[in-house]
Amino acid sequence: MKRRDFLLTSALALSSSLLRGQTASRVLTVGVIGHTGQGNYGHGEDSVWLKIAGTKIIGVADADEKGLAKERKLLGDIPGYADYRKMLAETKPDIAAICAR
Repeated sequence: MKRRDFLLTSALALSSSLLRGQTASRVLTVGVIGHTGQGNYGHGEDSVWLKIAGTKIIGVADADEKGLAKERKLLGDIPGYADYRKMLAETKPDIAAICAR
């Protein structure tokens, strides 16, 4: 199984259990944490969350300045952070999408 397919399957499985019981008007917010330059971990998850109804990406974190700029360009006008802790504290997402090595 390819990594991207694994991420999509995992996110869809997780989101279905999270979204069960939610009202149609409730949108779950997502903060994406990745790391460019160390295998680009986490980037790819953003495209998964964009496909899941009832979720909205509200922040992205990447310690690499160029990687962060690239992700913000891809995702549109959302806050970007070099420190994931600051992103979590400021945006307070319902879901933190973390892709560990």
